[in-house]
Amino acid sequence: MEIKTKFNVGEKVWTINQGEIHEKCPICNGKERIKIKNKSYVCPECNGDGYVKKLHPEWKVYDFKREIWRIIINRSKEEIYSVEGNEYKVKDCFATKEQAQKECDLRNGKEQTKNRL
Repeated sequence: MEIKTKFNVGEKVWTINQGEIHEKCPICNGKERIKIKNKSYVCPECNGDGYVKKLHPEWKVYDFKREIWRIIINRSKEEIYSVEGNEYKVKDCFATKEQAQKECDLRNGKEQTKNRL
C-alpha cells in the first residue's frame, strides 16, 4: 500500500503554533497553596505551581526548521507529523518560512488588513 503525504520522514519543515504563556494562578494568586478553614492545601487549579498555562493568543512561526521524525495517519486519515518530539497537524507544517508566516498572518487576522490597504 502506498500512502502519499505532504512531507516525508527526515525532511525539515517550518512549524507554527500558538505556544504557551504562563500566568499567575487565579485561584491561589501564585502562592501555590490555598487555605480552607485554617488548613492549607495544594492549589487544585495549578497543582502547586503558582502558574497556569494558556495558549498564546497569536500564531507564531517556530524559530528554525526542524526534522520530521515520523508520520502518523490517524483513524480520520489525518496526517500528524512528529517533529523533533512534538506532534503537528499537516496544516501546521510548511516547506518555507514565508508560507508559515503567511498562514500565521491569516490566522491572526492580519492578512485581511493587508489586502484592504
